[in-house]
Amino acid sequence: MRHHLTMALSVLLGAGCAGNRGNTFSDADSHYRFAEHPEQGLVIVSTRFSTDCKEGENPSATLKFEDSVYMHQSMGEIPVNDLHRPPDFQAPSGHFTVKALYEGTYQFRRLSIGHITPINKETRTPFEVEPGKAVYLGEIHVKLANCGPFPTITTVVTDQWERDRKLFEQKMKNVPAKEVVKRLAFTQSR
Repeated sequence: MRHHLTMALSVLLGAGCAGNRGNTFSDADSHYRFAEHPEQGLVIVSTRFSTDCKEGENPSATLKFEDSVYMHQSMGEIPVNDLHRPPDFQAPSGHFTVKALYEGTYQFRRLSIGHITPINKETRTPFEVEPGKAVYLGEIHVKLANCGPFPTITTVVTDQWERDRKLFEQKMKNVPAKEVVKRLAFTQSR
């Protein structure tokens, strides 16, 4: 009896997971076409990281997001300061990301910084994904100050589309930059 119950639960759990659209999102391919993915939209964001650390610390940092409609089943991350990836732009350096996401409401949930002790700053920054649309959320600049045991973190979102448009045109061959809609993200921290 126990064996049958265990087997039945395993099958039910497996079937439930099979309906999930996937739990992580990678960057959009340079040959991405909306016609091939009619249920998806693109999210465009650039990130920058700065610090006043006197000891030369350069911690890694990521911005984690999740699908807030489907009970947080789908999640991903955007690099803010990725030490293993060359920067996409200079002066100051930063990263440029284009994600293909399914239609729905998402939110940036957590900023994770690999400091002396890891820092996880909860955020509540919603954004919408519409099928067949590319949305620019702006440049998210994360500043780490007072690098001791009690650092200060500030996040500023600005419109850097003039620079980011060129990066978008280089990266995305089949989506015209003129069709990108600007909806700058706003940040709420806890």
